[in-house]
Amino acid sequence: MVKISIIMPVYNQAEFLEDTFKSITNQTLKDIEVICVNDGSTDDAQQTLENLKIRYPFIKIYKTENQGSGKARNYGIKQATGEYIAFLDADDSFLDEKALEKMYMYGHKNNADIVCANLRRIKQDRSIEKEYDPKAARFSYFIQKDVLEPVEYGIPWAFYKNIYKTSFIKDNNIQFPDLIRGQDPIFLANILTTLDEIHVINTDLYGYNHSVSGGVNVKTDTYEKKEAYIQHFKDTMDILKDAGFESPLREYKKEFINYLKFQDNLNDEQLQQIVPKIFNNPDEYFQDDEMFFIKYLENPETNPELDEFKEIKKCLFEEILLSDNFIGYDMLQKYLKYKDELKDKYPEDEVRKASYNVIQKIATDVNQEYETLMDDTEKLDKQIRKQRKIKDEIMTSNSWKMTEVLRNLRNRNK
Repeated sequence: MVKISIIMPVYNQAEFLEDTFKSITNQTLKDIEVICVNDGSTDDAQQTLENLKIRYPFIKIYKTENQGSGKARNYGIKQATGEYIAFLDADDSFLDEKALEKMYMYGHKNNADIVCANLRRIKQDRSIEKEYDPKAARFSYFIQKDVLEPVEYGIPWAFYKNIYKTSFIKDNNIQFPDLIRGQDPIFLANILTTLDEIHVINTDLYGYNHSVSGGVNVKTDTYEKKEAYIQHFKDTMDILKDAGFESPLREYKKEFINYLKFQDNLNDEQLQQIVPKIFNNPDEYFQDDEMFFIKYLENPETNPELDEFKEIKKCLFEEILLSDNFIGYDMLQKYLKYKDELKDKYPEDEVRKASYNVIQKIATDVNQEYETLMDDTEKLDKQIRKQRKIKDEIMTSNSWKMTEVLRNLRNRNK
């Protein structure tokens, strides 16, 4: 019996395959299959895979036209026969040699639909990148075995550090979307928002070869890739919003704004076209100084420069509010207008002082109200999920099924 199907999309990564398969064969769990989907490679990947298959009979090779890693993974999911599915990219590695065995045993024992572990960054020589702190990531780092609510996972990143029950993925028809960039968070967001609970374990499963993969701007260097990447942000936000995952939604919005601020993205003419097109109703997604960046991209000529915005924010909130608290876009515009009207009459520091108290009070009140609403929403959502779980347990219990006849008779006699 195959316990775990490992799905590996391969595209022009022949040079990494030997080391990657070494990390698989080092795993103590041996009841596995590795489904390699050669996604139209033009290097020696196909021949390398065939040579590896001679040594490792658990390898299954499928060859497709180049369609992207998402479709390659979807193809692999269809071929999977294992109880659980794991994912491994051709240039990455499994780390803890007992990781898959620990995760499988824990998942099988608890009938878990997902078992989540930890991720580390690795260098090209497969050594651990010590500068990277996995505990500081926006997704959770697990220090012990536990059962958590899916919302506690954090933002839906690093899907490959988890294993998934095959029947859960297939029964719920969860697939990677047809995007050339940003498929992974949508896939994981759909999984997390479908689950009632997640099982977690403290083991380092996945070594992510960040030095080979490169940063976001390296991966999104064409109009089509940028468009797909922005689309993934909107789609992921929609999934989280519809499921009431308020905390991960707030964090994912921050990631989106950070991407816009990264390097010269605010001045990227292609992004200035793409973002307003995809987020054509920005008020439904953003507020406060998030809106500054959206409005800037819509019309950079009529908005203050980013440096000026940062300076205003610093002047208004220095030593009063945390640096990541928001200034409303409308508030900023009113301040700039007010400052322009008075700058010829009074010194700059007096203008700041005159407007400071009013704006600070407004911002404080708005932030407090927003945080209170978000806390209340998360509490209500937690109660709803708990009651829904209790209801499902009752409806599937033997006693409920046995008393169905009595309930039907009672209803007919009413």
